[in-house]
Amino acid sequence: MQSSVEEHCFFAAEVAAPLWYCNPESTGLEGLLATGSAQAVSGNADMARDRAMHSARNDLAMRLEVDVRAMTESWIRQTGFENIVLESVHESVSRQVASQTLRGVQRYRHTTLEDGTVIVLIGISRESLRQSVITTYENEEALHQILQSKEAQQRLDDEIRRITGSAQVQP
Repeated sequence: MQSSVEEHCFFAAEVAAPLWYCNPESTGLEGLLATGSAQAVSGNADMARDRAMHSARNDLAMRLEVDVRAMTESWIRQTGFENIVLESVHESVSRQVASQTLRGVQRYRHTTLEDGTVIVLIGISRESLRQSVITTYENEEALHQILQSKEAQQRLDDEIRRITGSAQVQP
């Protein structure tokens, strides 16, 4: 769905973007929303749209769950006696990983900006999110029941071995 740039914000200096890019909630869409962007290379808008979708899906996945690993190192050193020289270093490295299965993602809007950047608005509707939570709960409940069943079978086998003094229980 193409959109005009009537109500807009600024994507970069002097490059107008639709308001939905800067403020997805302004669309009135309900659910979890994300935007993405990618510069078209050699005029390949399809590839840019795919990369923009990828960027927006990453944003959605990281909103749902993210594993962050970070390391920071800082130090200050003073050298010299009369001509004091201060050296300082601050280094920070972080890595973020998201592993999510996204179901029900829809592309709601996309457009190409004046500078050739393709932007997209995607989201997961409130109903899809609700259904995903229900499915996850039901799957976890089923796994829990299977585990309980296996534990009960193991307790029964242990009791039979204790009573009979047998090392093996026949299935």
